[in-house]
Parts: sequence; structure tokens; C-alpha cells
Amino acid sequence: MAGRRERARGNAWTVLLALVLGLVIQAGMVGLMLVSRSDLPVWNVVAIVNLAGPPPVIGSSETGEPMLEGTPVHYLFAIFGLIIGVVLYSALAYYALGVLKRRRSSA
Repeated sequence: MAGRRERARGNAWTVLLALVLGLVIQAGMVGLMLVSRSDLPVWNVVAIVNLAGPPPVIGSSETGEPMLEGTPVHYLFAIFGLIIGVVLYSALAYYALGVLKRRRSSA
């Protein structure tokens, strides 16, 4: 009985650590996007926002490029994309922590 509790406690800490790692990785990706001015680090947000369709054009800049404005639906999809990113990176971190734990216990 005590062994089962210890395992459950260890799994809970692993899940919590994986969630924190997922949040940190997603925040790092957003920071990298701001520094590099590229959408590649937040590919998950871009993919989800593109499902909402193109934003409306509100005019043109001096260079002739169209100026786009996001709608509330676009902002909602962006938040959903960030949440999906945290879940994805947390799952990857949980898997990596499990592999590390198995390697450490077998050695």
C-alpha cells in the first residue's frame, strides 16, 4: 500500500513538473517570436488562428502592404493555440521525464 502511494506521489510530481516545463517552453517560444520577429516559434498559434480565416483589411500602409486587424474570434483562437501549445509541450516533457526516470532506475 505504501509503495502505491509513493508511486502516485511521484507521478503527481512528474505531471506537475511536466506542466511547468510546458508553460516555460511555450513562454520561451513566445519570447523567441518577439525577438526574432518570426512566426515559426509559435507555429501552433498560427495554425489555429489560420482556421479562423483571413482578418479584415482596414487599409494600406505607405508601402502598399495591406493592414489587417484581428477580430475577437482571431484573439480567441490565438488563446486556444497557446493552450494547445502548453498541452503539447507538457506531454512531450512528461514523456521525456518518463524516459529519464526509466533510464535512471535501470542503471
